Parts: sequence; C-alpha cells; structure tokens
Amino acid sequence: MRAESEFYVPDDAILRELGHLQIVHSHLDHMLQLAIKRMLGISIDDPGYWGETKAMSAGLRCRTRELISERYGDDEDTADILNKVLDDAEEVTTLRNRALHSVWMKAPDSEAVLHDRDNLLKVHVAYQLPSAETLAGLSQRISRIQGVLNNLTRKLLPRT
Repeated sequence: MRAESEFYVPDDAILRELGHLQIVHSHLDHMLQLAIKRMLGISIDDPGYWGETKAMSAGLRCRTRELISERYGDDEDTADILNKVLDDAEEVTTLRNRALHSVWMKAPDSEAVLHDRDNLLKVHVAYQLPSAETLAGLSQRISRIQGVLNNLTRKLLPRT
C-alpha cells in the first residue's frame, strides 16, 4: 500500500450486499449454535447452552465437529456431509471476514483494493475488491450451508 492511498467507500450496491452478507453470516453462526444444542439434546433455556455456544465462528465450527464425531459415529454419510458443510462454512467465513474487516483503499491511478495483513506470513496484502454479484453469491452460499445444517440436525431424535 502506497502512502498516498486513501480510504475508499464502495457504491451503494456493494454496501447493500455487504450488509446482507453480515446478516446472513450471523444467521449461520446462530444455526451453528442450534446445531450444537440439537446434538447435545438440550434446550436454549438449559444453563449449559450458553457455555456450549459462547464462541465466535471458528469455535462454533470446532465444537460442532467434535459433536458430529460423537453423535454421528454410526452414520458416516451424514458425518461426512456435515463436515464438508463445515469446511465450506470456514471458507465463506474467511471471505466474509476479508470483505468486512479489511480496509477498503485506493491509491491514485490504481484500482481500489482490500488491504489486510497476512498474520501467518507477517506481510501486508492487497485483495481484489468483490463485486456486488460476488457478495450476493457468497450470501447465497451461506444460506445454503445454513439450510443443510438446519435440515440435518433438525432430524435428530432426542437422546435416550
């Protein structure tokens, strides 16, 4: 990033899609909380619910994976589907975080970029700006993930 770069605010179509993306991603986090609740066989009012579901996206996915291996040990097909859905959830969360947590910048005579740090490599990176269509597609992907999680975990029978 050059020193003369300035902050950049995208057009209204992109801003709308960013807002939509944020909302559907919070729905995904809530669906992960519900999946955990269902796999544990507890209610939202159970005191353990808060401890089990108090985490950010990565922690919710991790806890969900642990419960998948416990709950679906005898149903390898469902466990595989759920784990693949969680892999996709991790990818969309990374893309969502990039779009919402990077700095939108523009240098003179250059295209605007998403400016962020790569914490593993300890370098600054510039990512291409997403289009409104790309963001809308990401939101649709998140909604599909949420639907699969809801469908597969809703079918759980109460623990005996």
